[in-house]
Amino acid sequence: MRHGNAHQELRNILDRSRTVTTAEEFVAHDIAFHLRIVEAVGNPVLSMLLRVLSTRTQRVRIVRGSQTITP
Repeated sequence: MRHGNAHQELRNILDRSRTVTTAEEFVAHDIAFHLRIVEAVGNPVLSMLLRVLSTRTQRVRIVRGSQTITP
């Protein structure tokens, strides 16, 4: 994938992450952002590693985020 396109996709994810209201939404955008970076690099091993780690840590990150977000 072209770097210009990846850059715009990253910018879009960051823009959307600024409007979230829940920890779940923030974590979903954070995972998408980092996965997009890894995909742009084109390393399938790193991509798989990030997917596995993100899946395994997602719930903990949401719980911790929920404790720090104040309405």
